[in-house]
Amino acid sequence: MKNITIKSLLLCTLLTFSSCGIMVQGIAAGKISTEKGSMPPDFGKTKHVLLCKLKGKRGLDKYMKKHISNYYKGEVEFVTYQDLKENNKYSDKDKYRYVFESKEHSNSGNYINSNGMPSATSYISYSFGIFDRKALKNYSNDMSSGYFGKLIKAYAKKMEEERLGSSEK
Repeated sequence: MKNITIKSLLLCTLLTFSSCGIMVQGIAAGKISTEKGSMPPDFGKTKHVLLCKLKGKRGLDKYMKKHISNYYKGEVEFVTYQDLKENNKYSDKDKYRYVFESKEHSNSGNYINSNGMPSATSYISYSFGIFDRKALKNYSNDMSSGYFGKLIKAYAKKMEEERLGSSEK
C-alpha cells in the first residue's frame, strides 16, 4: 500500500511539473532579454514609469495587473489605448517611455476528427512585448500562447531582473 501511495504521489508531481503552462513560462523566460532583442537595451538604465496597456478583456487585464504588480517593482501605471491617446499626462516620452502590451493572434487549423472526418478549429493566442515610444520600436520574443498569464509572468520577472541588474551596477 505504501509503495502505491509513493508511486501515485510521484506521478502527480510529474504531471504537475510537466504542465503546458509551466513549460510555456519556462520557454518564454529563456527568450526574454536585452541580448535576444525582446527588451530595449536601456530598459533598466533609465528612470521611467512603465505603462502596461489594458485591453478591456477581463481575464487578460486581470493577469496583467496581478503579475506586473507582484513581480515588477519599478514604477508602473495601467492604462488603456484611450488613456495614451487622450491624456496629456502621457505625452512625456522620457518619463513614460515604455509600454508593455499584448498582441492578439487568431489561429486556425484543420484536423481529422475521431470519426475520420475533416474538421476545423480556431483559437486566440497572445504575444507580449515592450514598445519604446521614444525610439518608436517594438521589442518582442515572438512567442504566442493561450497561456497568456504565464507569458505576462515571465516578462514581469525578466523586466524586474533587468531593472534591478542595471540599478546595482
